[in-house]
Amino acid sequence: MDIAKINFTVIYLTGVVQDWFEIGLNQEDQSILQDWLSNWNLFVDELHQFFGLSDPVGEAANMLDNLYINPGDNISTYNVNFIHYTS
Repeated sequence: MDIAKINFTVIYLTGVVQDWFEIGLNQEDQSILQDWLSNWNLFVDELHQFFGLSDPVGEAANMLDNLYINPGDNISTYNVNFIHYTS
């Protein structure tokens, strides 16, 4: 099941991220196996390690600084975004 999820996800990668994972896929043809090719959790870890936020706390602080209620939104939308950024 993990391999199917990974293959499905790789289809939607673009740019540098796609290039990074294609290298690993191409190495499989040369009998160089990457652990993340068959393990979803390792795949996600690889994705976060190389392409995740470099400063998650700073990014969350920035998102909170710029959080506001859009015209037409209600307080629930604001609260959901606030909880998302603080978790």
